[in-house]
Order: sequence, then C-alpha cells, then structure tokens
Amino acid sequence: MTPKNAIEKFALSFAACSLALAALSPFLRKQKVEEELYLSAPLSEKFEAEAAQTPAVDTFSGRKRRYIPYTEVAKQRAEMVAQLTERYKNAPIYDCSMQAKGIVHRVNLPPCDSCKTLFLTLDACISDLDSMLLKYLIYNKINTSIFVTTRWINSWPQAVQLLLTHRNIFEVENHGWQHRPASVNGCTQYKIRGTKSMAELVAEVEIGAEIVERTTGEPPLFFRSGTAFADNVAVAAIGDMGYRFIGFSVAADEGATLPRHTVKQRILAAQHGDIILMHLNSKSSETRLGFIMAMEEMKQKNVCVRFAKLRNFTDKFVAY
Repeated sequence: MTPKNAIEKFALSFAACSLALAALSPFLRKQKVEEELYLSAPLSEKFEAEAAQTPAVDTFSGRKRRYIPYTEVAKQRAEMVAQLTERYKNAPIYDCSMQAKGIVHRVNLPPCDSCKTLFLTLDACISDLDSMLLKYLIYNKINTSIFVTTRWINSWPQAVQLLLTHRNIFEVENHGWQHRPASVNGCTQYKIRGTKSMAELVAEVEIGAEIVERTTGEPPLFFRSGTAFADNVAVAAIGDMGYRFIGFSVAADEGATLPRHTVKQRILAAQHGDIILMHLNSKSSETRLGFIMAMEEMKQKNVCVRFAKLRNFTDKFVAY
C-alpha cells in the first residue's frame, strides 16, 4: 500500500466515524439530558440538605436483644437442626424455584380505585452500594423493605447507619449469611450453590438474623434467600424458625441487569398490592434511573401511589 493510498483510507475511515457520531449525537444528548433531569437535580445540594433534615430516630431505643453466651446459641441451633431434620426427613423435595409453596409474593389489599399501594423491596446482596438510590428514597420518604446479607452489612457500615437513622422509612430484613439459595439438597442457581442440608439452611438463616438484630436492635420478621430461589422444604422450615419467606410479584430490574426504560415500565405497570424487587448493590446499573424516571412520570401525571412497609400488612400476605 502506497502512502497516498494509506492516507486516503484513513480519511475515509475518519469520515465514516464522524458520520456515525453525528447520527448518534441526538441519542447521546437525550441520554445526558435524562441523567441531568432525573438524577442530578434530586441529588443537588438542596436535595442533600433536605434529605439530612429527615427526623432521625433513636437507633437503639427499641433494642430487644439480650446477651446469650455463644455456647447456649450453638446448643439452641443444634436442637433446632435436630427437630427440623426429624420433622422433614420424609417430606418430598420439589425443584428449587421462586414460586415454591409458602413464598409470599403479593399483599391482598381491599380494592382502591383512587390510589394504589405498592411494596418496594431492595436486595443488598454482596458487592456494592447505590447510595444515590438510597438518598432518593429518603428525600421522597418512600417506605422500603431492605433485605441485607451479613457480608453487605460488614462492607457498608455507613450505609447501615443511614438506614437506622431513617428507620421511619426503612425496615431492615434478612437476606442471609452468605447469600445462598435456600435448600436442603444444595440446588444451584446463577452458579451459586444453595445450602445442602438442614444444618446449613439453619446457619444461613439464623446467623443472618442474628447479625441483623445485633445491628438494628430488632429481630427481622422476613427472609429472602440469595437469588430468591428455595425449595418447598426449606420454605416450610424457615417458617418454623419464625420467619416469612418474602418473594415478589414484580421483578423490576432482573438482578440489576435491565436498562432504565424497562425498569421504568415495570414500575409503572405494578398493580395495587404488588411486591416489587429491585437491587441496592449495583451503583453502575440503571435500576436507580429507571425507578426515578417512573416516579417522576407518576408525579407529572398525578398518579396516586403509596409505598408501604411489609411489617404493617403481615395478616394480608398472599403465598404460593
């Protein structure tokens, strides 16, 4: 190839790239405008100041936990494992799924034509923290049930303190010790191996519950397994431990993988009494922006929607 041919080829390539950028520029500009409109504005200095003014609640006033020596805790858990193992030793085990018998997936509310009630739940799994989503919820006083793993609690103490400071908005529930599917035979989902025995199931649930109680001063009422998968025996055993297994009826972000417009449409399509599942542990996802876009559209169209805490409606749960 001669120098002249090389220069001509480079010029043609440059011209093609310029045309492609010109074609994409309206889309890129629109995306930037959406970011500024839905994200930057609510998180401005004014937003930060108003969010901080939300009345704080005494973190430890409701502390119910009493000190129990570890040897006593270990003895109690061993007895629980023995009892549950005996109770379910002949029970048939069905495939792991998100629709196992006993999983709560909706709240049965009286019909309401004027204003729908939704239940927002966020999973704080293992890795990251979407602090801007958290602040948006505080700023707009959106009641939320947050399911936390032990590993997430240990990784984000400042975020946990923010949840406790605004516990009039948030309820903190149990997402497990190691974020594993709830099983008694080791079912695997998304390459995550579930608990493979009753002993492992009890440890996954009870250690997670103990850490939540130590952190918040209140025992959790609800449990959601890592990946939200469970088998029927595990769900029944978790009920015997004293917790309700919470699923969902709207998967708003599919593990924080969906684009913003899909998240937005799923939020807008949620029906009265739906339990919405989103994720708090991925600041790089578009979950936050999709949720904010949905909220802002509902405000613009004067759509009446209330977000409620699950704890206030335990007598109205609908399970599979």
